[in-house]
This record gives sequence, C-alpha cells and structure tokens, in this order.
Amino acid sequence: MINLDSYAIFRDNRKTLRETSKDDSNPNDIKYMTSSETEVVNFDLVKRHYVNKLNLSEEVATSVDAIALLEDGILFIEFKNGKVNNREIKDKARDSLLIFLEIIGENIAFSRSNVDFVVVYNLEKNPLPR
Repeated sequence: MINLDSYAIFRDNRKTLRETSKDDSNPNDIKYMTSSETEVVNFDLVKRHYVNKLNLSEEVATSVDAIALLEDGILFIEFKNGKVNNREIKDKARDSLLIFLEIIGENIAFSRSNVDFVVVYNLEKNPLPR
C-alpha cells in the first residue's frame, strides 16, 4: 500500500479530522462535524499547494476535505454541514482523485481497488425522503 508520508505535500498538510470537518461559514456559529483527533491529510490545503505550484487560481479545481490512510486503501472524506449538492460532491471527488493520482504517479485503475469515498453530512439539513 502507498505511504502518504513519503510525499512532502501530504506530510506537510496534516490536520485532525475535527479540524478538517470545521464549518466556519458563520463566524458566530462555528461547527465541527466530528470530535475525532485522528490525523489525516487536509486535502483542501493539498489542492491549494498543487494548483498554486502550477501558477493557477484555487478556483480551477475543487477538493474533498480530507484523505485518510486505511489498512487496505485510501479514504476520501467530504464533510457537508449544509445542504448536499450532488453535482458539487461529484466535482470534488473527480478533481481530488485526479490531483491525488497525479501526485502519486498512478492511473485511474489504481483508484478502482484502492480508493473509497465517503460524505459525512448533517441529517437535519438533508432529511431522508419519506
């Protein structure tokens, strides 16, 4: 399996799951979607460094909030405290996967058996259909 720490861009952009789950869209009401102190890669920061190195605006790509190393693969994690927009989630998954694969020098086939994706969302703001 891949060792994320062998890549400086992943090693240098570590945060806790709690920090990557932070919703500060309302500065007067900051929310965290988990209290976990598990260390993960803050993929928003990875994307920022990646596109800036290419002299591109951060707006050219979207990104998931975090990636975590599992025993048997990589987990992409997106936290949504607000309303879930399926198009936005798909864009984040695609852009993040392409950036990730380029950094590690793998192709899309690698992701089929090594990458999973999870969305952690606020059920109160996204109720299940009845």
